[in-house]
Amino acid sequence: MQDTIRKAELGDIPRIQELCAEIWDGGDYIPHVVSDWIRDPEGEFCVVEVMDDGPDEHTGLGVPNGRPARAGHIATLGKLTILNGQDGWLEGLRGNTEYKGQGYAQKLTSYFIEKARAR
Repeated sequence: MQDTIRKAELGDIPRIQELCAEIWDGGDYIPHVVSDWIRDPEGEFCVVEVMDDGPDEHTGLGVPNGRPARAGHIATLGKLTILNGQDGWLEGLRGNTEYKGQGYAQKLTSYFIEKARAR
């Protein structure tokens, strides 16, 4: 599997909403702020997108849930906001249960720490 950290885009909203629907019995706040976070000039809302390129062991299809091969899946998402020009605030870190324990949340957290330190 290949993964990429990138800024979230408006086209990601349905996948983000799907991921968050499983959190707190559907009571997650992120679906209500996702558009604002994507447009926020003071922050960086990112996803770790995973490109699965082999058959899923459970379905025999390209990727989990029978999606086509090479479809990107959001494994993790989160937002870094720089406050007062110097303090980093990490919020909304969420992980897709299909990718639990594979290090994607750690990878995104490390990315945000480096971004904050570089400011």
